[in-house]
Amino acid sequence: MAIFTASAFLIGAVFLFASVKKQLQGDMVPHWGRLFGKQKVMDMLLEEEFEPYTLQDGRECKDVQISKSGKWLRCKGSYYPIQLIRGYCSQGYGDKGNLYFIDGTVLTHEIPSGFEITRAFEQLFPPMFDADSALTHKSLRDGNQDAFNAVWKGTDEELAVADWGELRYQWEKKYAEIFNKQLSNQLKKNRMRMVSDKFNIHKLMFGRVMDDEELGLVLEQIQKKRLKEGITRIAKLENYSDDYCVCNGIRLMGMMKYPANAEGLDFLFDCIRDVRKPYCNDAVEVLKQYPREVLIERIEKDVTLAYSSNDVVWGAGLLILAKEIDYEVNLSRKLAMDKEAQEKAMAESNGFSTAVVEDENGISEFQVLTQGGAQMAQEFKKKE
Repeated sequence: MAIFTASAFLIGAVFLFASVKKQLQGDMVPHWGRLFGKQKVMDMLLEEEFEPYTLQDGRECKDVQISKSGKWLRCKGSYYPIQLIRGYCSQGYGDKGNLYFIDGTVLTHEIPSGFEITRAFEQLFPPMFDADSALTHKSLRDGNQDAFNAVWKGTDEELAVADWGELRYQWEKKYAEIFNKQLSNQLKKNRMRMVSDKFNIHKLMFGRVMDDEELGLVLEQIQKKRLKEGITRIAKLENYSDDYCVCNGIRLMGMMKYPANAEGLDFLFDCIRDVRKPYCNDAVEVLKQYPREVLIERIEKDVTLAYSSNDVVWGAGLLILAKEIDYEVNLSRKLAMDKEAQEKAMAESNGFSTAVVEDENGISEFQVLTQGGAQMAQEFKKKE
């Protein structure tokens, strides 16, 4: 039975490899396959499992599939890295759609036509800026490329294994800055007038990445108490449409300074609950503005909760903050997770590995490592 099982597994693996390899013989990963290299793309896709995309009405679109990791989209045999897609545009349900990437590349008539496919792409990649129509096709393309070149200095090979979420997060902020500079004076005035309108603020804060000038206008409305609820809605992580828009709230809290941003403490601690999120480090930087005693009290409270729930990813975010304010959490009391809990947390954390090493004095080391040595990797040790 063992021999049969091993043989069946080997045969299945060979067929899977051959299937993916056959698909990749053509341009099955448009644009990025050429940059990353087919072998690297093959290695990445062999680790992925795909599921049909669920439309907003609850129906499944079998022609558009999303990988369980959330990194890849598959449509009619072609694969696309989701976080590197800037947007999608279709002239109608009967026409093939255009796909825009964050490096400025545009694939015209790339996405197959069809009612459900078009709806899926429109839901996955809605318009990112309310004034996109004010710019020409060329200026949009150049803006994407300029933002990409400003935030990415590595090679194509390094990009293949980079943290795409962090890259997209930095790209969003840079693009917002470049976008406003491209607008004519009149369009910019109209845009800033829209930002200053208290009835538009939440829609914009939650719907697209804003630049510092725009956030300054939001801050002005808050300081003049023109927002009836103040920052209450802004300080709710669940209100933001995606991870990239969260940076609006974090940067606004940083601009407000303590104690004006005291109400945002819960929001910022929510932002460091997952060190895999691209905004985690930004939230840590803003939290450092708060009084040390306020942070220590909250860290101790949350570490206890993270320990009781065996959530090492949450615990890692707290440890990063503790290290930044030169505070040592009592790991031997609160984060001494057993081996089974560590393995469970590692499996759930999608690529993070954890290590808790015990000696005669208790916990001596806690590590959180990401694949590819991403910049969020941290190591914490007890002081001698």
